[in-house]
Amino acid sequence: MAESLCTLSHTLETRSDAVSTSGSTRSTIDFSGYSYVQYAYARCCALLRLAQQQELASDLHTFNWQLLDPGGDLYLRAATEQRLAFCLLTIADEIVRNSTSPQEPDRHVAAKLSKNLAANFLDFYDSCRILSPDRGTAMARIGLIANTKKAIAHLVADQIFLPESL
Repeated sequence: MAESLCTLSHTLETRSDAVSTSGSTRSTIDFSGYSYVQYAYARCCALLRLAQQQELASDLHTFNWQLLDPGGDLYLRAATEQRLAFCLLTIADEIVRNSTSPQEPDRHVAAKLSKNLAANFLDFYDSCRILSPDRGTAMARIGLIANTKKAIAHLVADQIFLPESL
């Protein structure tokens, strides 16, 4: 799981660069729950800014996060952390599946995945102290947040407005 999540970060970075430079003019769609997705995205942005202020992450584009502690165990031990990680892996699978297809991904599938991701993120946010006293755990959680932000942006690119603050 650790290697897959680290690979996801790079994949989302690469795919989002391709989407932003492609000049896509996809029309926006309205889906129920979009404000929930917007809230999760804005919360991710705020938490990442806080991480930068706390000097836990100076440059989020080159942010190096570890999922394993020195003993080889996952830092992410809480059920909500693991559900969010598995949700991100599901999205990674969908991205890979769509990358082999020349057609645009189904927007309704993307909307459903983004709402599920937002729900899992907000459960994680409600139950886990992001800036944990343990630096390794804090860094792993920040990595989850950074990937959640990238995944939401990838899933709903050009479909809804994503605010960076509320």
